[in-house]
Amino acid sequence: MAAQLRVARARSLPELLAPVLIAIGFAGGFLSYKILYPDHFDYLTSDEVALGFFTSFATYWFAVKVEESSTAAPGMRTVDEFLMGTGINFILQALLNYLDLLTRSAYLIVVGAVFTAALLWIVRHLLRSREPPRGTLIIGPDPEALRLARLMNGPVAGCVGGDCAGAPAWGFDELASALERQRPENILATAEGSRHVECGLLLAERMRGVWVTSVAEQLELVMGRVDCRGIRPSQLVLSGILEGNPRAVAVQAIYTNVLGLILLIAAVPVIAAVSLGIALFSGPGPVIESVECAGFQRIPFRRMRFRTRRWDDGRTRIGALVTFLKLENLPVLFNLVRGEMALFGPRAVRCELVPRLTELIPAYPLRFVVKPGMIHWGAIDGKGEPRSEITQFEYDLYYVKHGSPLLDLEILTRRILGLRRKPDYAGDLSPAG
Repeated sequence: MAAQLRVARARSLPELLAPVLIAIGFAGGFLSYKILYPDHFDYLTSDEVALGFFTSFATYWFAVKVEESSTAAPGMRTVDEFLMGTGINFILQALLNYLDLLTRSAYLIVVGAVFTAALLWIVRHLLRSREPPRGTLIIGPDPEALRLARLMNGPVAGCVGGDCAGAPAWGFDELASALERQRPENILATAEGSRHVECGLLLAERMRGVWVTSVAEQLELVMGRVDCRGIRPSQLVLSGILEGNPRAVAVQAIYTNVLGLILLIAAVPVIAAVSLGIALFSGPGPVIESVECAGFQRIPFRRMRFRTRRWDDGRTRIGALVTFLKLENLPVLFNLVRGEMALFGPRAVRCELVPRLTELIPAYPLRFVVKPGMIHWGAIDGKGEPRSEITQFEYDLYYVKHGSPLLDLEILTRRILGLRRKPDYAGDLSPAG
């Protein structure tokens, strides 16, 4: 899920160094096989050893060349090379084994690839540690952009269209000169700054492998919620957010219904006990009360919960106990099984509040492209902190945009373990006006 900070990219190795490291890695694999399994190794002919070594070397070098233009982090690039090289090697050696040209050995393929991947990662890490950090170039600097730049790789390389304390500064018309001189690793643009620069220059930098991003996008990565101030109407119209993710919704519906039914069956004794206690000790009134909420596509439904108060709005003793044990929302499982809610999703909002919130936040209807959830993304981040409605909506919109089984698993894991997602960030999104 879910959301990660920009990390250092892998540096391309010198032209002759990569094949040397690959050859050493697979030679180490063959040597270890000879030491650990001498009988099996002696079974191989010299032609099979040579062909197996050449096949392993060639397939892994091919994977390295394919991933050469990758902008992934060094660790992820190493994993991609390993998976691609090993997969192609298995297929090719299976074909050669079928043609009776060599005896395929999974040990030689996998262990040699592991040795090679380790060597490549170590050498790249050493080369990068000797490379001076190029840092981040900020276009249209403001305090929030400066805070974000400090969370990215290296120092602030400079600012275009404003002043940075202790860093070079250029005007908007000097962007090309700034890029040529600083060669930044990252470019961070504010909404105001991006209007004053030539997009072609930024596109060229992106094609070169430079990480080009906006303050709104970086805030989304750091904070785990969508910055509504950075959304333009055109982005909403052209965005897939309007439709959600149909495949993810279909998969989520399967395990949501199954888990909901299992949870409801498991909770029947607790629901029965709490219902009996409320009926006996809470005075006249229903055991379960409901409130009308807006569900999927704003279709209204009755969200259920245990009654914890008397008719005069005073909390009952049994109601205080139910609230202390956090059981008041247990009847929501009925909404879950009936398909009105999902296990994970945006918060359920009362119907009477939706028109007013839509007036204040024009993008508010976007949260209704998925079902409301029992557990929501914002619940794991900053629990107990007062929030404005715009902040709550930003968390909901993040789930609508990135909702997937993996994000659901992250929400559940963090909720159970009490882990907060938000990193140490000196600043927060101010409420949009």
